[in-house]
Amino acid sequence: MIHIDSLIEHIAPHSCLGCGRNGPLLCSTCSDEYFEQIQPRCVGCKRLSDHFKVCTNCRSWLPLQSVRVSANYEGIAEALVHSLKFDCRRAAAGPIAQLMASQIVDSDGTLLCPIPTAPSRVRQRGFDHALHITKRLSRHTKVPYQQLLRRHTNVRQLGASRLNRIRQMEREFEAIKQGEIKGKHVILVDDVFTTGATLSAAAKVLRKAGARRVSAVVFAQKV
Repeated sequence: MIHIDSLIEHIAPHSCLGCGRNGPLLCSTCSDEYFEQIQPRCVGCKRLSDHFKVCTNCRSWLPLQSVRVSANYEGIAEALVHSLKFDCRRAAAGPIAQLMASQIVDSDGTLLCPIPTAPSRVRQRGFDHALHITKRLSRHTKVPYQQLLRRHTNVRQLGASRLNRIRQMEREFEAIKQGEIKGKHVILVDDVFTTGATLSAAAKVLRKAGARRVSAVVFAQKV
């Protein structure tokens, strides 16, 4: 599918979201201009944190070692996510994954694992956007990926509080391929961090299934 996307981009080039020139959806010049490395911070409380480690307080509800973030969810970053998820432009996964790639710290026994998209969304778009990003990310980093989680329903996270959203997601995921999980460092992959409820639920399932360590990498965090 990645090769087909590349062929389509060659035959019918996009307009760069930054400068508007024909070519890739985000040209290298605009990628350098609009994206700078953000300061490492805990995604829960947003306090500065070495290597994006989740602080002790936030780890009580977000059981991940770290959540690495590539951008703030605004401007071109928001436009890229919107193009992928709502305009169904699969090519947006390319620059998203490329920008995320520098956040991947590889080690023996590391697997990338996409957060499964709700089945109804997959049917609407014709593809799973998180899986599409993960495939591209694996290609950039040479870190293997596996679909280790199954999503049960099309539940939407309703309600203003983080606690309500965490409760809504408690039984949403199921571990599959448990033999691939045990003893591994699993890096969850998602597009946007909002409240952390989805990552929290997924991490708990993976830890229960025997993952040695669970961390995450997301493209952007809402500010």
